[in-house]
Amino acid sequence: MKTYKRRMILFAVAIIVVVGLFVWGKNNHKNIDSLPSLEQVAQMTDEAELNSYITHFTKPELKVVWGEPDESSTMEDIWYINDNTKLVVNYHNNDDKAVVCSIVRTE
Repeated sequence: MKTYKRRMILFAVAIIVVVGLFVWGKNNHKNIDSLPSLEQVAQMTDEAELNSYITHFTKPELKVVWGEPDESSTMEDIWYINDNTKLVVNYHNNDDKAVVCSIVRTE
């Protein structure tokens, strides 16, 4: 009887761990489908919110979603969204992960 109870407890703990890992992975996984379009970026006013969407994506992933940038270097890409708005994405040193971005508006 003790062996049966022990197995049931271990089984229940294993189920809880698997479900917990699934929920954690789903909440912490970034998917390019969740990136806003450049038009949506142009409407954003909170750069912190924009950074939360974009940081940790890689340069190739951003290019898949938004196309080739209008200006590019190893540390920075720039997409011109419209006549007076551009998106600047900076990348980590020796890496292609986005670390900070900004919306630049000219008048």
